[in-house]
Amino acid sequence: MSERKPVPIIPLGTKAVCPVCHKPSYSLGGMHPQCALARADAKTRAALKAKAVTDEKRAVKKPWSKICPKCKRQVPSRRMVCDCGQELALVGSKPSSVALSAHDHN
Repeated sequence: MSERKPVPIIPLGTKAVCPVCHKPSYSLGGMHPQCALARADAKTRAALKAKAVTDEKRAVKKPWSKICPKCKRQVPSRRMVCDCGQELALVGSKPSSVALSAHDHN
């Protein structure tokens, strides 16, 4: 048996070369249909992955933390002032005017 591969009858220079796989393409557009699908799927997958990563970053809230209304960072719930300078309210506490009015009625 011979180890040599057969020589193609059609020279490579006459056919269009697929921009994805760099092999001769016999389709009219110059790109194999499966290569076109792979290229489109890669763009779509990259866009979906980028969106999923940003959604995960927004959705993950650590326990015992609160979100600063000014800079949207998560800070520990015991902190009273964020790094950006925003004063933070206590989690689950009533505003002082409501607490004072409730105290006066008793």
